[in-house]
Amino acid sequence: MKLYYIVLVAINILQVSFVFSAQCPVGWQLSVVDTTKCYLLVTDKATWSEAEQHCRQTASHLTSITSAFETSNLNSLVQNSLLIGPLDQIWIGASGINQDDRFIWTDGTPMSYTNWRIGEPYLLFSCVSSAAGSTGKWSTENCQTKNSFICEHYMVPTDRPTDCFDLQYRNGITKSGIYQIYPPGIAPFMAYCDLETDGGGWTVFQRRIDNTTTFYDKLWNDYKVGFNNGLDKNLWLGNDHIHILSTKDSDVELRVDFWGSRGPDFSPVPDGYWWEKHTNFHIDDEANFYTLHLSYRYTGNATTTQGAGIGSSVDCCFSTADVPNVADPTCFSEDGLGGWWMFQMCANSALNGKYQPPPAGYGFFWNGGPFVMNPLQSRMMLRSLVW
Repeated sequence: MKLYYIVLVAINILQVSFVFSAQCPVGWQLSVVDTTKCYLLVTDKATWSEAEQHCRQTASHLTSITSAFETSNLNSLVQNSLLIGPLDQIWIGASGINQDDRFIWTDGTPMSYTNWRIGEPYLLFSCVSSAAGSTGKWSTENCQTKNSFICEHYMVPTDRPTDCFDLQYRNGITKSGIYQIYPPGIAPFMAYCDLETDGGGWTVFQRRIDNTTTFYDKLWNDYKVGFNNGLDKNLWLGNDHIHILSTKDSDVELRVDFWGSRGPDFSPVPDGYWWEKHTNFHIDDEANFYTLHLSYRYTGNATTTQGAGIGSSVDCCFSTADVPNVADPTCFSEDGLGGWWMFQMCANSALNGKYQPPPAGYGFFWNGGPFVMNPLQSRMMLRSLVW
């Protein structure tokens, strides 16, 4: 019994030292509520989107607030600043969806706590600020208003990989497979890590290997949370997860691979293999419809014309049959494109389309410029370029 007690105490000591092993970046303040969380009060004023982008450049987000204790912590942070007055509003990371009563945090934290001022939220506006210099109550404001803001940064202990890149290059794992990862701001989850292709470090977020899982009939929430028939098989990791993984670092790389063509009249290599890579990849949060961003410049052989392939979907909202955004309804009912980043006339490529499609150019297809094909298999992966 005594030996058991000694071992238990030792474990507790190790756990405490593990939690405190990381330190806040210079200039940031440790949360007194969550010892893995740091805050940065930025007194320069910016619009809500500019503020969130500023935070992302420091591997952070506008802060979430999860309790009355955290409200008090943030109020103290602001009230101790000589550059912010008691009547100033401070941007936080909450934003509305479709001007209804649904609000979300940019870091993916569940909206389980609210602190609205009486009469709020005013649904004409969708960006949320806090009266942190006084009451800490929340209000909605025009997103173009310029306010000071608070960024949050989660200190993940070094032996907890935030993605597959960390798993390989900081933890020394070299075998591809399914692993648990710990991205900042959300609960840990399992993902398939490709640790062999092109130097490894890739987190796989889309894969088609056969027709055993349908993608074209899935709705907005299906794509939001993700679906699969095995993380090593047909897979969509989930837009919320892809958003966090693609925004937690200042530069993230996208790789697209696909194999085989079931349209030999359009592609001269029915058993071929194609790929391409883009830098500066990320997708927005749900409040901004998971809009796609990436560099138009690319390497690889999958696209021969700039603006073809996935490059044609830059700055497009993610669309599904029940939330089509600007996409024409026929993109889903007739073309069978499934969830994808679409403009009004659908898309030039759609790797989540119907597996058994109409003629080439519909369903599960890729238009790389002079050729259009319906692949047999596909894969999409992301990897941090920040060491």
